[in-house]
Amino acid sequence: MVACTFAWMAVAWDMRGRLLSSNGEPCPQPDSWCTGEGEHIEKLDCGDGDGIDDWVCINNATGQRAVLLSSSDCTLDYWPQADKSLCPNRFSGEPCPQPDNWCDGSGEVLARSDCGDGDGVDDWTCIQPDTSRRAVLLSSSNCTLDYWSDAAKSLCPPRFNGLMCPLPWDDWCVGEGLVREKLDCGDGDTILDWTCIKTNTSWRSVLLSSSDCTDNHWPDAEKSLCPAGFAGLMCPLPGEDWCTEPGDVRERVDCGDDDGIDDWICTHPATGQRGVLLSSSDCSDTHWPDANKTLCPSRFSDAVCALPDGWCEESEGEVLHRGDCGDGDGVSDWACIQANTSRRAVLLSSSCDTVSDGWPTAERSTCPLLFNGIMCPLPYDWCDEDDGRVLAAADCGDGDTIDDWVCVQPATGQRKVLLSTSNCSDDYWPQADKALCPTKFNHSMCPMPYDWWCEGDGYTLEKTDCGDGDGVDDWVCTYPATGQRKVLISSSDCSTDYWPQADKSLCPLRLNQAVCPMPYDWWCKQPGDVLEQTDCGDGDGVDDWVCINPDTWMRKVLLSSSNCSDDYGPAAPRSLCPPRFAKAMCYWSWGDSCSGDGFTRQRVDCGDGDGIDDWICIQHNTSYRGVLLSSSDCTESHWSNADKALCPPYFDDLPCALPWDGWCVGENLLREQADCGDGDTVLDWTCIETNTSRRGVLLSSNCTQDHWGDPDKSLCPARFANLMCPLRYYWCDQPGDQLQSVSCGDGDTIDDWVCMNNATGQRKVLLSSSDCSDDHSPQAETALCPARFTGAVCPQPDYWCYEEGDHLERVDCGDGDGVDDWVCMTNATGQRKVLLSSSDCTDDHAPQADKALCPNRFASEPCPQPDYWCYDEGEHIEKLDCGDGDGIDDWVCINNATGQRAVLLSSSNCTLDYWPQADKALCPNRFNSAPCPQPYYWCTNSAYTLERVDCGDGDGVDDWVCINNATNQRSVLLSSSNCTLDYGDNAAISICPTRFANLMCPLPWDGWCEGEGLVREELDCGDGDGVDDWVCTRPSLAQRGVLLSSSDCTEDHWPDAAEALCPVKFSSPAGGGGGRRLLGRRRELLPMQPPGEIAR
Repeated sequence: MVACTFAWMAVAWDMRGRLLSSNGEPCPQPDSWCTGEGEHIEKLDCGDGDGIDDWVCINNATGQRAVLLSSSDCTLDYWPQADKSLCPNRFSGEPCPQPDNWCDGSGEVLARSDCGDGDGVDDWTCIQPDTSRRAVLLSSSNCTLDYWSDAAKSLCPPRFNGLMCPLPWDDWCVGEGLVREKLDCGDGDTILDWTCIKTNTSWRSVLLSSSDCTDNHWPDAEKSLCPAGFAGLMCPLPGEDWCTEPGDVRERVDCGDDDGIDDWICTHPATGQRGVLLSSSDCSDTHWPDANKTLCPSRFSDAVCALPDGWCEESEGEVLHRGDCGDGDGVSDWACIQANTSRRAVLLSSSCDTVSDGWPTAERSTCPLLFNGIMCPLPYDWCDEDDGRVLAAADCGDGDTIDDWVCVQPATGQRKVLLSTSNCSDDYWPQADKALCPTKFNHSMCPMPYDWWCEGDGYTLEKTDCGDGDGVDDWVCTYPATGQRKVLISSSDCSTDYWPQADKSLCPLRLNQAVCPMPYDWWCKQPGDVLEQTDCGDGDGVDDWVCINPDTWMRKVLLSSSNCSDDYGPAAPRSLCPPRFAKAMCYWSWGDSCSGDGFTRQRVDCGDGDGIDDWICIQHNTSYRGVLLSSSDCTESHWSNADKALCPPYFDDLPCALPWDGWCVGENLLREQADCGDGDTVLDWTCIETNTSRRGVLLSSNCTQDHWGDPDKSLCPARFANLMCPLRYYWCDQPGDQLQSVSCGDGDTIDDWVCMNNATGQRKVLLSSSDCSDDHSPQAETALCPARFTGAVCPQPDYWCYEEGDHLERVDCGDGDGVDDWVCMTNATGQRKVLLSSSDCTDDHAPQADKALCPNRFASEPCPQPDYWCYDEGEHIEKLDCGDGDGIDDWVCINNATGQRAVLLSSSNCTLDYWPQADKALCPNRFNSAPCPQPYYWCTNSAYTLERVDCGDGDGVDDWVCINNATNQRSVLLSSSNCTLDYGDNAAISICPTRFANLMCPLPWDGWCEGEGLVREELDCGDGDGVDDWVCTRPSLAQRGVLLSSSDCTEDHWPDAAEALCPVKFSSPAGGGGGRRLLGRRRELLPMQPPGEIAR
């Protein structure tokens, strides 16, 4: 019974004994659940998989939330930050729940909005306005980070983009001397920025809202980062220890750099060193330790120069002086002097340039106060004792009682001196004059001009008194191998040593018995030279120098008994040294000019009667020869064509000597020796140019002529019999010429020369069977060389197609022989001529060669113009296809002034040109748009005016109008008509309204209103068109008439024209009666009027 009761009540317990609803009801809420301020309860299925509603509790103000899930044990509600996954059906579109006590600090502002993080759900932001510190809880994240206190702008642009940077920490820029400000630094975003300045050092930083807020640029933020906050500030101090060394003085002074702001200055009075940080600069350079005076004139103008580190070291014996050197600024200067060397430097306050401080030889004038009474400064390494030099300080007697520096090299006598009375820059090394320091130099040997004055293998240096009277040794230097010598005499000025041939008189005690000195080192050093030292028997008992070259018999001699200045070379007379020269040959003076391949130089006796050998030279490949006869004066070699009689044993059987070195030498030249049969059995020279058959011969029987270019084969039949004609110079060298060697078939089986010009067909031939004198130019007949000329194009006559505008073509005209023909055409006129290879080439059919002569070329060409066609004044030619059906251009001649025209049609026989009024139908492509051609003498009278105008007749082509200036009579030739009527002399307005609409009426006839009592006038009758009208009156009979331009000009209303027709003229009626209509005359114009017709 109990069980039935429970079933009816539909209740059950879960595994833990909790009461569950058996009909799908949610868990029961705990007591007082979700009753806090702002909290509200919702009942919905959270999507936990059981299909039963759950309880949700949400605080809209904080987003905090709880959930009681029917699928769980209902004991946990996850307050206050129930995860989205617990109830996605409710929490997925909600912002993150705030942590407890989040954003409840003093002044913090909480806001709920979508930060734009991509999920479309609101987010929480917390901002502290005073410091711009901030945090954010993004619904798109896991809500575990809030990025306090410097959440980046990018996390929530809608809320953070307009905010300042957050302070890095609470007490940022808080402390003694620190000033924190909010201002817009002008960084382009119009948002306030943070600045922090330390007033006693001008250190500063800035947090720009336009940046990422991570760098505050402390402590030396540039002014440009925040001009509004930093513009009036000094440079930031480089560091706390800047200018704090012992003796340093740090000051704040306006240096006068035009910004009105103090600058930092650091000075060290003891050394003059200084630095400055100018507020007008970029604050990066302190200019320490030698800031220029101009950087801070208000503080540095009277300051001593900054002493560079290491300048004037006491440890080096250097003494520092401070005083005014007199450089004009009234400020003390620095001077440094080394006591034992007088080396010195000066730093002038007027420049402070250490590069030009003058060390170690500053001039006296830079600081006369200190330098005037001291010695010259000793330059470094000026007198190196390691080199044997001796340094001394002594008064040279230069008048100032101040010691001078003297340096002497005993081994060479070289010396120098620095005089305190001089500018101390010149020491006169190595030969300081005695007068510079007589106290030291008066009894000294000469100084050698350089260290190596007598050094080297074979040289001998001696120190001896040459006997020059001063009792002081002299320097003597000799070279025994050549006898060369020099001497430095102490009694002289020591400037000349007389090398290499010092005279004996300079040092007789040493040189009187010496061999001659050679004039130069290489005196007998040429290849083959032999040097001998022997007494030539010149009477002084002293050896002489003899130089002989056995190969050339060059010889020279230096006699000790002479002045040794002349060696008589290269052919010293035999008498100068008989022991050596008695049987000497002539000197061969031409070196190796007769040596090498092809040359033979021999020592032979030519039979000249002296029993001494002679020199002969023969060049075998040219037969050049020369001879030096020992019986002659040895000056003439007779090269290159020595007479055979000068040395018969060797010259009699030689061929002719070639006329010059290059005779028959060059490309294609063949030089040979052969006996041409001239009767002397001696070889002759022949020269043949193989590619031209030009030739010459030097016959040993007559060596004076080489017969070059002579075609006579009999000069040397053995060589010339089978040669072609010699090719004449420039024979075939015109543009287009083509040279060939070909057997023309003239019966001798030897090739002949043929020259043909492809451009003109002209040709010539040199036949080897002839005497080679006639080349038959320019139109050699085919029979002269059928092997080459048969089937060739005609040769053109000279100047055949050379007129201006002519152009030449080579084409087979189709004349049946299959050979090209010459065509000459003038594009400007179409004139043409032709030379047909099938004819005799004598007639060119100029200037109007018929199409049938050359159909292959002329069939598609326009007609050739007759001579002088279309050349009168005003005429011009046009070339176009008239549309005559053959598709070929035609010639049109048009006179623009008269429209007259002619045409030469390529489709006709070109004999008619239809001048002067060629019909439109002849050339519609050109004439359809042209005005009518005028008849002869149409509108040429001086009383008429001719005009060309489109009358508006509908064809868009100009028409001719002729107007009589006196009567206004007019004619017109309309291009739209057949041009045969001119409607003279009363062409109606309608025929040419564009020209006649505003003209007076034409007189009906020439004598209208002319006669006894008649008066004709032109005046505007007031008919409304503003154009004059014709009025005719006969006052005696009160008759009158009028031609109104506003009418059709056909009626003159005579003799009783109504007053209303011309009120301006007719004051009273002249009687009634109808007028009469005058009809204009029409006349036909002949197509071609004879010249004799009277002009209108």
